[in-house]
Amino acid sequence: MELALHIGAHRTGTTSLQQGLRKAAEALAAAGVTVWGPDQMRVPGRHHHARNLRRAGTDPEAARAAAGARAEVAAAQAALMRGGCKRLVVTEENLLGTMEGNLASAALYPHAASNLAAARDLLGRVPGEVVLAVRDYAGYWTSAYAQCVLMREMPPFDAPALTAAPRGWPEVVADVAAVFPEAWLTVLLYGPGCAAEVLEALLPGGLAGAVRLPARASNAALSARGLRKFAALRRRTGPFDPARRRATVTEMRKIGGAPFQPFNARDVRLLAARFEDDWERIAGLGVRIASPGEAAR
Repeated sequence: MELALHIGAHRTGTTSLQQGLRKAAEALAAAGVTVWGPDQMRVPGRHHHARNLRRAGTDPEAARAAAGARAEVAAAQAALMRGGCKRLVVTEENLLGTMEGNLASAALYPHAASNLAAARDLLGRVPGEVVLAVRDYAGYWTSAYAQCVLMREMPPFDAPALTAAPRGWPEVVADVAAVFPEAWLTVLLYGPGCAAEVLEALLPGGLAGAVRLPARASNAALSARGLRKFAALRRRTGPFDPARRRATVTEMRKIGGAPFQPFNARDVRLLAARFEDDWERIAGLGVRIASPGEAAR
């Protein structure tokens, strides 16, 4: 059974892509493809595998949990193969790390190498394909922070620290390549059509056509006014349960106005220039790269 990994990154259309794959599950299964997304990968044993591996040397309970998760995943894959599965696609951006962790450390996925090594250990097989989409720095940090605000109370946006962050996408790509040296690593530039390009990389043989992506982007950002109103409402009323949060976000999306932009114009220019330089650096790492509109294969 082949393994293909889609590891995000966050805020590059991952949710829309995963929704499309979920709805196409029956058609894909008929072609021998199974998809594991966040619903399958964020169950406790799998979701905490990296943490359990870190603690396994000194914590017997963590060691048992890691071994149990590894065995459970192996059994699940064996069952898939008995059922005729020829390709397992895993799409989970949290395999790299979290947006909150990136913001807290002012670095892009600082623990990507160890997190991905844990994913390799958990899945127990070498992926033939690894797909990563990246976006410009100002867009990524702005979108990640705005999304985190919808999930929990966040400290103020630290634009100076993020503008000066030393770790960028080339370092992330190098970590991915080091953990999965055998894989065909495709790095895509986020933009219109990016999700379709990811599908082409993950689903060969024309299967990408079986997946219909949502007409509207999922988890679209609120306007600056909408985001402020959401945060103020939560401070007044306390944490939202998931249903209330979804309803409130839907209501706040009706509020128009300028987009949320926490960087000043100078910082946006600096980050754009750095991204251009880093995109060229990524091209020099020996991985497959593709810009919007270019076929991933």
